[in-house]
Amino acid sequence: MNLKDFIDPTSIRKYLRNPFCLDDKTIACNGHILLCIPRDNTYPELSQDMTSIISGIKAILGKFEDPDLSFINFPKLQWPERIQCLICSGEKKLTVKECPECAGSGEAYAENGYNNYYVPCKTCDEEGELKTPGGNDDCYICRGLGTMYPPDETIIIDGLRLSANYLSLIANEADIEICAIKEKHQLLFRSGVAIGCIMGCKH
Repeated sequence: MNLKDFIDPTSIRKYLRNPFCLDDKTIACNGHILLCIPRDNTYPELSQDMTSIISGIKAILGKFEDPDLSFINFPKLQWPERIQCLICSGEKKLTVKECPECAGSGEAYAENGYNNYYVPCKTCDEEGELKTPGGNDDCYICRGLGTMYPPDETIIIDGLRLSANYLSLIANEADIEICAIKEKHQLLFRSGVAIGCIMGCKH
């Protein structure tokens, strides 16, 4: 599993744009799926000031120490049809640049004769970045495949409704095992030294 498949390089939460280290682990997360491997000092340390984030991550990782959890092999699934990637338009490559209108903040400065204020940036739809199909970098959504599952396509595993796109990131690992934590809407997974979690869809 590739750490960079589990991040969101365009997230407004900047700590999710790259893998980071926490204690003896390196973590990649986009807010919906998390992958954890043994510490790799190539990546920066997560700021200790982010106490609520650290607490949430440790709560998830702590579940793997529960001796009562029962992991099973990843099941055979009936996958939906893939579609052309909605971000790179099937080009497989994507160029991402900071929005010049809002300088990456997602908000544009405006003023009139009475007030100065910030408004949602319409140039980038508040994302802070502009995405153009093509270029040198693999599309971060389709991972350079040019296709993806529809964003709202889900698959049910052991009572949990899960994103087909997120499941596809772990499905092909030879030794992958999973455990559904239904009351938390979480699917834990492990493969070799890697562990992680996919958050379920509540609707």
